Amino acid sequence: VSAFDFISFGYRLRWPLSLIITSESLRLYNSTFNFLVRTKLAGHAVNDIWKYLKNLLHVSREGDKTQGSEWTDMLVHLRQQVNHFLTSLQGHIEMQLLHNVWCKFMEAIHHDGKDLLELKEIHELYLKDAIHVCFLSEEMDSVRNCINEIMQCVLDLSACLKIIGKEESGNPSLQNEKVQLEIRQALRQFQSIIWKLFQIAEKGHNHFSLSQFWTCLNFNGYFDSICLNHS
Repeated sequence: VSAFDFISFGYRLRWPLSLIITSESLRLYNSTFNFLVRTKLAGHAVNDIWKYLKNLLHVSREGDKTQGSEWTDMLVHLRQQVNHFLTSLQGHIEMQLLHNVWCKFMEAIHHDGKDLLELKEIHELYLKDAIHVCFLSEEMDSVRNCINEIMQCVLDLSACLKIIGKEESGNPSLQNEKVQLEIRQALRQFQSIIWKLFQIAEKGHNHFSLSQFWTCLNFNGYFDSICLNHS
């Protein structure tokens, strides 16, 4: 999941802009950018699993009825849950980072940005809010680790299906024991991490962004059954 973390950007700014866009602020921008790239990478992996499933169901309709097994149902179920997780995460980031935090930043500049020192303080506060929203602050380590584990899990599963989830003819197949083991482990790992996130949210974590994300994630009790099974 960290395959593209080497990508970064930088600016060489003249004084006095260099007082606002510092090397530390660029580091924070790159951290946020890398996190967004990770979510996109995981999203592509989920789409690849969906394409695999469509091909698998097509093979089943063509005559290989053994493909319509419990493993297909398990993979469909896992893909739906992971897709919901990533969609909720991306929606949370778009709303909080690209709208709320940005609007707060623009409003602060309009009302309080009277000189360079005030602009520097406003920009630092903006970056701090952005880091919090993306769960990149130190206090959100446990949440960030959970998110990274889920994204790595879906990338591993997608790679497994591409490499060994095929017959000699090239058709997709879930009959390989290694593929079946990978699906089972991925489902258990995902549900275990969701339970861990639920516990963190239930402890009354003092960050508003987490409660907002969990509300979106568990909308209409989507993950209630997982939480009940682990409690």
